[in-house]
Amino acid sequence: SGLTPLHVASFMGHMNIVIYLIQHNANPNTTTNGLTPLHVATHYNHANVAQLLLENKADPHATAKNGLTPMHLAAQEDHVPVAEILCKYEAETDTSTKAGYTPLHTACHFGQVNMARFLLNHGASVNATTKVGYTPLHQAAQQGHVQVVSLLLKNQASPNEVTN
Repeated sequence: SGLTPLHVASFMGHMNIVIYLIQHNANPNTTTNGLTPLHVATHYNHANVAQLLLENKADPHATAKNGLTPMHLAAQEDHVPVAEILCKYEAETDTSTKAGYTPLHTACHFGQVNMARFLLNHGASVNATTKVGYTPLHQAAQQGHVQVVSLLLKNQASPNEVTN
């Protein structure tokens, strides 16, 4: 499947192995299927590994082939502590995929209210639209996530946006 040892160690959360690999010049920005070790560590909520990778020049803005960033993966899985670390390294909260989905769209689609709140508190656009005109509110409404809908409306999400 093309995984590097650094991808595997990041996936498993093996901090000591990640340290050792980096000390031996493992590239923290290498990609496998468009994903970096930081994408992997973020997806699996290994905050300590994500921190170490970032300290060693991992790119917090790295995008997979479809445009997913580590912040999108944190949003999908409701990994607020990892998102906090990403923000310390200036990861964007409003970056979008090729289809126009921001991390807030992702959090709302998956019903991740804590992550949605975090993103809104860190400048995410509540009315960002995808290429087909979906807002985060569309995503939450479509999936039936009442708490997320409430949070978005309290943060001035427009209930009258129309898709393309």
